[in-house]
Amino acid sequence: MEYTNRCSSHTLRTSHSGLAFSTPYSTSLAFGKILVDNPAQITLAGLHRFLTRILGGIVMKNLFVVLVLCFVILPLMASHERAIVEQDNRLSVIVGSGDQQAPIPVHLFYRTSLFETIYLSGEINAAGSITQIIFFNNFTETHSDVPTRIWLGETLGEDLSQGWIPSTHLVEVFDGTVNYPAGQNDITIALQTPYSYQGGNLVMMVYKPWEEDYSMTSNLFYSQTVGTSRSLFSYNHNTQIDPAAPPTTGVTGQFPKTGFVINTAGTGSLSGSALQGTSPVEDARIQIQGSPVYRITDANGAYNIPYLAAGDYIVTATKTGFNSSTQQLTITAGQAQTQDFYLSPLPEFFVQGRVVGSDAPAMGIANATVSLSGYASYETTTDTDGIFFFPGVYANNVYNYTISAPAYQTLNGSFTLGNSDLNLGDLVLNELAYAPSNVLATEIEEETAVQITWDAPTLASEGWLHYDSGENNTSFGTGGSLSFDVAARFPADSLAAYAGGYLQAIRYWPAQGGNFVVKVWRGGSAAGPGNLVVSQPVIPVLNAWNLLQLEFPVPITGTEEIWIGYLCDVTGVNLAYAGMDYGPAVNGYGNLIHWQGNWTTLLSVNSYCDFNWNLQGYAGMTAPTGEQVLVPIGAQNREMLGYKLWRLLQGQETNESAWTSLSPGINTDLDFIDHSWENVPAGSYLWAVRTVYTGGVMSEPAFSNPLQKELQYGTIAGIVRNSQNQPIAGATVSSRDITTTTNAAGYYVLTLNTGVHIVNASAPGYYPSTQTGVYVENNETTMLNFTLLTVQQTFFNDSFESYDNFSINFAPWTLTDVDMSDTYGSMYSSWQHMGDPMAFMVFNPSMAVPPMADFAPYDGAKFAASFAATNPPNNDWLISPLVEAGFFSFWARSYTSQYGLERIKVGFSNGTTHPNTFTILSGPDYIEVPTTWTLYQYMIPEQYYYQHIRIGIRCCSWDSYILGIDKFQSSGITAIDDPGLPAPASMLYGNYPNPFNPETTIRYGIGDPSTVRLDIFNARGQLVRSLVNAAQDTGNYSAVWDGRDDSGSLVSSGIYYYKLLAGSYSQTRKMLLLK
Repeated sequence: MEYTNRCSSHTLRTSHSGLAFSTPYSTSLAFGKILVDNPAQITLAGLHRFLTRILGGIVMKNLFVVLVLCFVILPLMASHERAIVEQDNRLSVIVGSGDQQAPIPVHLFYRTSLFETIYLSGEINAAGSITQIIFFNNFTETHSDVPTRIWLGETLGEDLSQGWIPSTHLVEVFDGTVNYPAGQNDITIALQTPYSYQGGNLVMMVYKPWEEDYSMTSNLFYSQTVGTSRSLFSYNHNTQIDPAAPPTTGVTGQFPKTGFVINTAGTGSLSGSALQGTSPVEDARIQIQGSPVYRITDANGAYNIPYLAAGDYIVTATKTGFNSSTQQLTITAGQAQTQDFYLSPLPEFFVQGRVVGSDAPAMGIANATVSLSGYASYETTTDTDGIFFFPGVYANNVYNYTISAPAYQTLNGSFTLGNSDLNLGDLVLNELAYAPSNVLATEIEEETAVQITWDAPTLASEGWLHYDSGENNTSFGTGGSLSFDVAARFPADSLAAYAGGYLQAIRYWPAQGGNFVVKVWRGGSAAGPGNLVVSQPVIPVLNAWNLLQLEFPVPITGTEEIWIGYLCDVTGVNLAYAGMDYGPAVNGYGNLIHWQGNWTTLLSVNSYCDFNWNLQGYAGMTAPTGEQVLVPIGAQNREMLGYKLWRLLQGQETNESAWTSLSPGINTDLDFIDHSWENVPAGSYLWAVRTVYTGGVMSEPAFSNPLQKELQYGTIAGIVRNSQNQPIAGATVSSRDITTTTNAAGYYVLTLNTGVHIVNASAPGYYPSTQTGVYVENNETTMLNFTLLTVQQTFFNDSFESYDNFSINFAPWTLTDVDMSDTYGSMYSSWQHMGDPMAFMVFNPSMAVPPMADFAPYDGAKFAASFAATNPPNNDWLISPLVEAGFFSFWARSYTSQYGLERIKVGFSNGTTHPNTFTILSGPDYIEVPTTWTLYQYMIPEQYYYQHIRIGIRCCSWDSYILGIDKFQSSGITAIDDPGLPAPASMLYGNYPNPFNPETTIRYGIGDPSTVRLDIFNARGQLVRSLVNAAQDTGNYSAVWDGRDDSGSLVSSGIYYYKLLAGSYSQTRKMLLLK
């Protein structure tokens, strides 16, 4: 029907018969000159609001009923829909069906939020000046004057998988307040700065600045999900979000149903077809050059750009397999331009070849996968004779090929296809070649020869390692209050079949957005993981499996554990949740979590969470590609012929042409004697060993430790001074077994062989000092000065018992109140200085009036307390006097969790008291302190040993109540060396020096009498030396490792691990032996 008023004529067209009044429902609606090509899901009330807005209020209630009776009801369509209404150059476009509800683009449950999404060019299908943006809300309560900022821009990208497009790359179009009424409403925002939209992929960023007040009810917007990566969202209660530098988070396909009002004045249209002769060409890309605007032709070869600013354009049509076509044209305002593009096909030729193995080059490999990439992509598999055939490959292009088959190395190469068919002939896949390990070079026969020994390679299985079912059920998180790590643990015995291979990839399922970091640990036990060897930030797709192929695959030794997992970081961003399966949990293996500073199981955190994390790791010689087929060991066990050896100068590891071959034939033993050693020129040498397989296939080389031949010498000289710049006479300066002393002027000279050295300086009454990486050149002098610090306090213990009750200044502690805020007191008790601004107070709960019996100290009658700032957050520092670097510990607890747990950070400075100079030891996240007294232990990094530092405990709580600190203990490295002094707890302090040569001292403390083991392992996890295996009483201990194994032989240079076991305590650390 048609309705005419004094202003204009509008036609509603229908294409079907029948009527249904259930809501919501879908209609086919045409308005003005444009047909609704994807009808939106609407309600009667929603349609009335929509038409009223577009027609300027001319739709009356009785007329509205008549219009509704003319609509045709169609089945609901897909969630990604679009509606257009136009009148007098005023175009309204609605993108999305609104079949979901979500707190986007503004999250009122949080104090601040930031949202960004992309609307594709074809979804809007318009151009001009965007003057209004419309969101569609469904709120349980009214929110007025909500501060809001909006930016728009255009991009060639079609998603946000690479992260945020910051506000500085966009145009700010709105900075004001918005009213959100309760119920279902159209939220129309008139842009203060209209955006000149060319018609490309539109980027929208919406920012809700920080507000102290926030909603506790459900206030959602109509939305939908299309794809997986078009949107990013961040929100929190704790930290301001910077739109110019947004925090990392995961991507999602969800975005709000959105309307755009666009002024199309000054535009014309362009339409036409892409043709091959007279036949339509589907999926051709019609691109406006120098612009993000493009269209894809439909099944009839047609395209339509209905709005394009007047002007001259160059337009190109392209499609894979066709020559491109380019036209110049002029768009006139208010007129329709037609332009067809004629595409001619590229010639095609066949490509074929045969895939064979290095072990049997006369026989083809069946079912090998052959992939081509370049101008176009192709893939096929070989037949029973190893033959592959591609019948039609586009000519005059360069292609890369990748060929893979189980039990063989992947083959990569390239070729150029001209104007004829191409036979690539036989393409040879090399067998998987496993390298030997533990290559050790030792001088023998009075240093006239060198014996090289090694271990045989191991053959590894491959496949996915996991405990979960592979299906996602639910997720776990902390509501943004606490960051945590999730992990799966694979003990050494479970990895034995994979030894010799590598951990190649990680699959993981992050649920809600946050900052995610994928991690891999080598070593460990049931108490926790070993050394962190992979820590890679990622931008994952949320609520989906994500695959991360490791840039540096992690060796699997079969003698040490491997843990895989990821960090769910909520600091400064929004909630971070980790996906889980349906269970039941493989407790202690598939459900591990780093929670409040300790490793435990998810069942221990929440007894209802009987699930495994959705976590999987791929073990194999190559990265996973497609569906993996596990190859039995027997199928991989090709014939190994033996080994070949080379000698080379250190530093020439990557220059194989400079190596000297020692075995023209193949050596079948696991050792070799280099009798030509006495005749080689001076220098530092290594030996390389490769495994040889059938077909001439060789493994990657494994290198030995270096050996020096006919050493050359240089000198190191300098002055040893104290901290007052005065020379120290009689100081000892040494490197390995070469020692000298300083003269009255503090001057020394050391003669050393050429190479890199570790040099130590010491003197009575001073802390020793070590400098690493000192290079000595032949017949040259290297200047090296030392400054030694005077020995001061080596340990400091304080339970705050000696200070006056309720003191807010108690030397020698330094108290720094950065927030300068008044503090909360108690309604039920009182004490001196209650409510005053302060950092910490010596609190005696028994002396409060009346006493606070529910807050007993850990030790004695008093402790240090920090009270909640009335203007949060707290920023209060408790800073120790100068102490010697080493080990320290303290006990802490929150008075209550009713207002949230107390938060702390722990660090140290080089002696200053300014908060900005402290290095944080406790990690990037704050620690949430439990409501029971909890022990915190830290070790100062070894490069600060024998120096004086200050230790700082920072209270950074947010509107909590009372933080308690008690029984602070600090033991310097000098005190740790004294076994007569008690150890506060079992602790592996570290080794010094590190790196070292020829020996290092490992220090540890034993808190309770127990059986103690201190073992040394190589990088493959094999036991090298057992230093301690005995019962020991409480105290501090040290053990010296001289770089030898249990048989007394010197080991090669490289990374080693030392592990302390004392009762239930277990800890592993890393050290580096340099020669």
